Amino acid sequence: MTEPSAKILVVDDDDEIRSLLQVVLTREGFDVQLAKDAAAARRVLASRHTIDLVILDIMMPGEDGLTFCQRLRETQDVAILMVSARSLSVDRSIGL
Repeated sequence: MTEPSAKILVVDDDDEIRSLLQVVLTREGFDVQLAKDAAAARRVLASRHTIDLVILDIMMPGEDGLTFCQRLRETQDVAILMVSARSLSVDRSIGL
């Protein structure tokens, strides 16, 4: 019997990045869900029993990734990997 694959939610407003991550992660055996923004991510999280990891873009239009992360932490204890083009120390500190 094989172990169930980890469930990963990719939240990124860039269609190409979402698609690329889906291809690579699926090839590696992960169950991948996609969301283009925080609202779509909430719908996925509400409809799934478990998400093991959220790969989260910080710089999204509307509700940014940092705000979404803070709100997600209020209700769920899920692993979050934040990705961003930002490189300032203050951005890293806020993310942590």
